[in-house]
Amino acid sequence: MEYDVLGEEFVQICQQNGLDNEGIRIVDEIYQEWLDNLGDIVAKERIAEEKVRDYDNQMAVIRSLSAISRAYIEEASGSPLGKFARKAREN
Repeated sequence: MEYDVLGEEFVQICQQNGLDNEGIRIVDEIYQEWLDNLGDIVAKERIAEEKVRDYDNQMAVIRSLSAISRAYIEEASGSPLGKFARKAREN
């Protein structure tokens, strides 16, 4: 879903945080599995931990997840935060 909204920005965010293709794949897999666990923060944490366990650049994955989530909220969300972010960019 995030890639559908952000497109190439998804990949750019990952690359800016130092991820290689394997790291980008891990981020994508995490988001795919999170879709099945909406609202279950414990399951989401477990998924992320399992996915990055054997990856050398774990913090880059975490930074990418955070940056992608913020970008997604700003671009796609009808939430007050998303509306505020879009309005702030216009000014």
